[in-house]
Amino acid sequence: LATAALRPAGGARGASDLVVLLALPALVLAAATGVALLIELAFDVVKLRRVKRRAVPLGTVDVRRARIGTSRTVSTPTAIGYVHPAVVLPEGFRHRVDDREWDAVLAHECAHLARGDDWAKAVQSAVSRAAWWVPGLWILGRALDLERELASDELAACETGARRYAACLLRLATDRGGGSLAPAFAGRRSHVAI
Repeated sequence: LATAALRPAGGARGASDLVVLLALPALVLAAATGVALLIELAFDVVKLRRVKRRAVPLGTVDVRRARIGTSRTVSTPTAIGYVHPAVVLPEGFRHRVDDREWDAVLAHECAHLARGDDWAKAVQSAVSRAAWWVPGLWILGRALDLERELASDELAACETGARRYAACLLRLATDRGGGSLAPAFAGRRSHVAI
């Protein structure tokens, strides 16, 4: 298309040449947007690697030989995956929960790793960024996020016991003293209710 648009004019341009000239800026803009989104995705991957690398180690879990660590850069327990996965918890989290709650939180994060949610979220993020102009993808993305959480909750409840797991979720969602244990719940109370 670019060579057709840049070829010397030997007279009047045809309709197809005009279409090419008009489409060229749109193609350049689309390519530049795609490159920018890939660069943004690369920065996100680097940021996640930095969080995993700087986390203070606490041990490992059997699921995908993931490391457990704490970091002041995370505000809620999270499973950070890909090739060398880790479960990263907020700094001081272990001292704010009892043993049953600790087991429930680890079971939930390990369920994410066991299900491969890290890879699914990466693909979802890449597709959402590549097609950012499609509003249906953002709605679908929120639904997929909720489904991942519910599936991990179900696995964790099977492992730790449904009542114990529900009690843990309730306490983490309602704890407001001394900083919330699960600040991500604050903006998504409906996730906890579901």
